[in-house]
Amino acid sequence: AFAAGNPGETHVAAAGGGGGGGGERTPMATLDAALAARGVEGAVDALKVDVEGFELPVLRGAAATIARSPRIAVQTELVARHAGRYGHALA
Repeated sequence: AFAAGNPGETHVAAAGGGGGGGGERTPMATLDAALAARGVEGAVDALKVDVEGFELPVLRGAAATIARSPRIAVQTELVARHAGRYGHALA
């Protein structure tokens, strides 16, 4: 859902909105699938994840990339209320 008052808090929502600001359908893919589609097969040095509470699904979708990248640095911004939006807790 697009948050007009704070576009930095735009987030994934169920079809039909869910979050007030309206929205549009946007295709999604896991990081593993997106990198494979582009022929990226080697290790990744850094991964920045700033997805307003959707961190756990993103990291799950990057499992193969992280596994083949033993020196990867992963940076996330974790906020309890954002994670709660998707039924996750920071713990």
